[in-house]
Amino acid sequence: MAARHYALYGNIALPREYCPSCRQWALVIDGRLACCNNSTELGARRTKRMSEAADVRRQPTEEEKREILLTQENRCLYCQQPFGSAVIRKEKLVWLKATWDHLVPFSYSQNNYRYNFVAACQICNGLKGSLIFATVEEAQTYVVSLSEVQQPDESGVEQAPPTWEAGIHD
Repeated sequence: MAARHYALYGNIALPREYCPSCRQWALVIDGRLACCNNSTELGARRTKRMSEAADVRRQPTEEEKREILLTQENRCLYCQQPFGSAVIRKEKLVWLKATWDHLVPFSYSQNNYRYNFVAACQICNGLKGSLIFATVEEAQTYVVSLSEVQQPDESGVEQAPPTWEAGIHD
């Protein structure tokens, strides 16, 4: 009986089996060994950790937040609205604040690196959720198509509430 297990790469479990013909470990894809395409029946219930998952999801550091906001010109990556501006959504006035989004969702990538963080308004961040897109443009198109926000009548809007601090929010 061949050695079998599910290999854990971060939080992803992939079936693996030792191939006696090739004398190597191979992933099992659609019931076939990736090394030589021989069929197999993976019946393993064991798992073997191949790489460690990140301990916890984290937020960018304060310095990273400042850099991201500067790069994005203090605007939401998806809708391009400035943080601190007011929009109308579902007939309510909403002040946009910066939230910190993992561009490639943490649940898939376990990636807390600086390059994976973007600033997004609370509306767009909620709409994007844990979806993955091939490009930023695809994500922008998707999120904006669902956001249904309007610009308020300027006469009735003064300034952002005093609790808003230069777009840096968790």
